[in-house]
Amino acid sequence: MSDVEPDGPKYCIEHASTGMATCQQAACKRAGSKIAKGESSIGTNTIFDRDGSPESSRLIHHTACTTKHQLSGLKEMTNNDATQAPGYDQLSPESQEQLRLAFEHDSVVDKTFKDIRPDLAAFSSEFRGEITNAYEIKAPKAFHEQDRSGDLDVTEGHDGPEGLDDLATIPATFKAAVLKTLNDGKLTETATNEPEDPPKKLRAKRPKADEKHNEKPKRGRKKRTAKVMEADSDSEPEYVPRKTVRTRNVEETVDPAVTNIEALATAMRKNAGGG
Repeated sequence: MSDVEPDGPKYCIEHASTGMATCQQAACKRAGSKIAKGESSIGTNTIFDRDGSPESSRLIHHTACTTKHQLSGLKEMTNNDATQAPGYDQLSPESQEQLRLAFEHDSVVDKTFKDIRPDLAAFSSEFRGEITNAYEIKAPKAFHEQDRSGDLDVTEGHDGPEGLDDLATIPATFKAAVLKTLNDGKLTETATNEPEDPPKKLRAKRPKADEKHNEKPKRGRKKRTAKVMEADSDSEPEYVPRKTVRTRNVEETVDPAVTNIEALATAMRKNAGGG
């Protein structure tokens, strides 16, 4: 930690300039409890080294969450005079009364006190603002490296907003939004990031020469074996017997001598019979 004292006071009482800061009281911090814009709050300025240079940030509490250490520090720096507390003149009468009561009793009297007054939201200088990495880009280092609480004077130690680290490296659209946020004390919305280029269509991978050479041949259908084998041109034609049809009515040739004998025998049989 640096021995350099912050340029501003250690403590400051104010109506929060935005609704972005998280209360640093342990229970509120665990719950992510935000301090509403215009709500009565107490800030503790801290300083630390960054690359050999002193940097400052501010830790914010609800006024109702003011610690005894903070209250003791306020009383010491103001000689126990609540009206001398930094920011006292910009507070509402109700918040001024709560601070006076806390000084008298050495503790916060009303643990539910909020006193939300957006019309009194603090904006102590031209470049005062609460900046977070709300643009989904690499925000300037002064924003995300110094900011531990969501609320700090980002231009502390710089020559106006143009002197912020890395401000020149962000797109013009976001730069304009950052500068406007610094000047207005509230978050300025920007257009969404430019749409990404449509994905390129993937081309089919061409096989390399070696892969093409080593490709396995495709399986094809087997050809049926021919039923009739072709004969060699030098061989003799095969003999194929022809089918023949038998002639049923074939006339037999009869010897004339046999005919004469049969006729004689017939005549003799007739004579023997007496006829």
